[in-house]
Amino acid sequence: MLVTAAENDRDRRGQVGVGTLILFVAMVLVAALAAGVLFQAAEELRTQAEATGEDSTALVANDLTVYSTIGTADDDGETIERIEMTIGLVSGSDSVNLSGSVVDYSTRSGQTYLEIEEVTDGGPVLESDDDRRTVVVDVEDLEAGDEASVTLITGDRTRTTADLEVPYELEAGASVPL
Repeated sequence: MLVTAAENDRDRRGQVGVGTLILFVAMVLVAALAAGVLFQAAEELRTQAEATGEDSTALVANDLTVYSTIGTADDDGETIERIEMTIGLVSGSDSVNLSGSVVDYSTRSGQTYLEIEEVTDGGPVLESDDDRRTVVVDVEDLEAGDEASVTLITGDRTRTTADLEVPYELEAGASVPL
């Protein structure tokens, strides 16, 4: 069987065409897989960005303000044993639940975290900027003339800080503005 040059050329072109087709199909499959991976990564990044944005908005949008801070002197009139902070929401804030809040209490003696003893003037949730709650905290080592910093930290990480200055003279059992 004699193969002519024209038939041989045609067979070679047919083989090249099949090879090219196989390469093309392989490239399309690889591109489809790569696109799938890219779409999946983009979706994960979008989801993570949305969660981060919501957390950031909550931290910025929710804010508390301290309207007053009152200290109650002990029976000897030497130290403040109890602090009452009246707080409320800043206009435009979402509701804030005070349950589970802690107080970061700093004095010249050091820093400690205190539990809230009581929330008065209603339930623990501040729902509007008209709501007010008084947070009661028992403290130690806050003597006449001392300074302290009290930061209320809620369960959702909303914070408010009050800097306190104790008067130089205290009356036994009396309440004084700080």
